[in-house]
Order: sequence, then structure tokens, then C-alpha cells
Amino acid sequence: MNADQVSYYAERARDYESIYSRPERLKEITEIKSLLTDEFHGLNVLEVACGTGFWTQAISQTAKSIHATDINQNVIDMARLKEYGPAKVEFEIENIFDMETRDKFYNGGFGSCIWSHIPKQDFQFFLDGLLSRIEPGGKVILMDNIYVEGISTSIASSDEFENTYQIRKLSDGSEWVVMKNFPSELEIRSMLSDVADNLKVRSFRTFWVAVFNKKV
Repeated sequence: MNADQVSYYAERARDYESIYSRPERLKEITEIKSLLTDEFHGLNVLEVACGTGFWTQAISQTAKSIHATDINQNVIDMARLKEYGPAKVEFEIENIFDMETRDKFYNGGFGSCIWSHIPKQDFQFFLDGLLSRIEPGGKVILMDNIYVEGISTSIASSDEFENTYQIRKLSDGSEWVVMKNFPSELEIRSMLSDVADNLKVRSFRTFWVAVFNKKV
């Protein structure tokens, strides 16, 4: 059983978007796409953990530009095969814990399903790095999964920091231990309270979305 999350998502790349075609998620995904296109209209967006570009495509319909990053070459290669626009879209390999080393800034920031994979003890470091690339007052959207009994993969274990883990099986039969945290709305608001203005947290059936402006 393999506990390397980066390797897991590299191996899962070809099957990843199947989660978005599940019938129970279609309605909310349409609503979230509409929310993203409205909120990022005309903005220059930094997207972290872009994966295969599923949400990048939606944002590109109205954003001015998107700089989409991921640590996995496999998913970046797949994302580049998609059609985007009219926004200018570029891709780059980047580690979410190295963001403070860059000097290019954006007035929009986006991360989907990355919060849940960050160790709780490292989350503030990630958040500081992301916001260091966003202009004061810039729009930031973070979204992730809600745990739903009977739909979500069961929690198999936890650690001393209260991070939780799932056991996932890929189509080749391999099993992987994957960190997957499910923050409550109270936890989301608490973690963002010092950096966010105009914070709105919206819960769908299987996703939550937090929209805010970086404090000036």
C-alpha cells in the first residue's frame, strides 16, 4: 500500500475526471462553474493544483488570463491537450509550498480540492504562500469536498494532528493511503478569518466553496 499522494495523483490522472460525471454531482458542478465564471470575470488568475484542467476550462470562459500550476507533469500534460479561451492560459510545474519564491502577482487565486490534501499542521504555510502571490483586495476562491455518508470514501484512519486518511483503489488494482481532510464551515471560517474580507462559504451537496478578498 503506497502513501505517496503525488504519485497517487500521477497514476490516477487518466481516470480523475470521472468523479465529475457522477449523476449526484452534475447539478452542483454546473452551479459551481457558473459561480466561478461570474467571480473571476476579467481577472488574472493564479490556479494551484490545477490537475487535468477541468475547472481551468470553466474559468477560461470569462477570466482575462490563467496561470495554472500543478506538481505533477502527468496531469499538466493532459491539461495542455484541452481547449481554453478566450482567456490566455499557461501551465507550469510548481510545488504549492514554494509559491513565496515567485515575484509575479495576480488579482485572482483559485484552488480546488487541495485544502483537503494539505496536512493541518502545514496549512497556514500553504495559505501564506498562496496569498503572497495575490494582490491586496484580490479575489480568492478555495473549494473542496464535503464528506457525505454513502458517497464519500470511508475514513480509514487519523493521526496525531487530526488529519484523516482514506484507502483508495485505482483501476490497476493498486491500493493507496491518501490524506483527505474534511473541514467544517466553522474550521474554514476560522482558518481564513485573519486574511479574508467579504468571506462567503457556500455548501453544495458534495462540495463547499469559499469566496473572499485578500485583506488590504
